[in-house]
Amino acid sequence: MKYNKLNNNWKLPVIIAGDFNSRPTSKVYEIMGNNGYESAYKIITGSENKYTQTSSFSKEKMTLDYIFVNNKCVVKSVNPIDSDYLEHNIIPNKTFPSDH
Repeated sequence: MKYNKLNNNWKLPVIIAGDFNSRPTSKVYEIMGNNGYESAYKIITGSENKYTQTSSFSKEKMTLDYIFVNNKCVVKSVNPIDSDYLEHNIIPNKTFPSDH
C-alpha cells in the first residue's frame, strides 16, 4: 500500500525521518514529494539546508538526512544546522559523533 493511500484513508499525521543518503535531486526525494510528503526543514525555511553532512573521505558537503511530513502535520519550527560549523569541520567527529 502506498503511504499516501494509507494517509488519505486514515487522515493521520505521518512523520518519516531517517538517514536517506539521498540528495534533494534524488529519486528518493522525488518519490517522497510525489506521495504527499515534504521536508520539515523546507516547509519552514523554503529550501533544504545547504548541507547536513561533510564527508571525511572526499571533503564533499551534502544534504542527505530528512524529516518528511504529510499535510496533516503542523511544523512550527526547525533547529537550523550551523552551516558555519559544517563549513570548517567534518561530521561525524568527537563533538558530533553522528550527522543526524
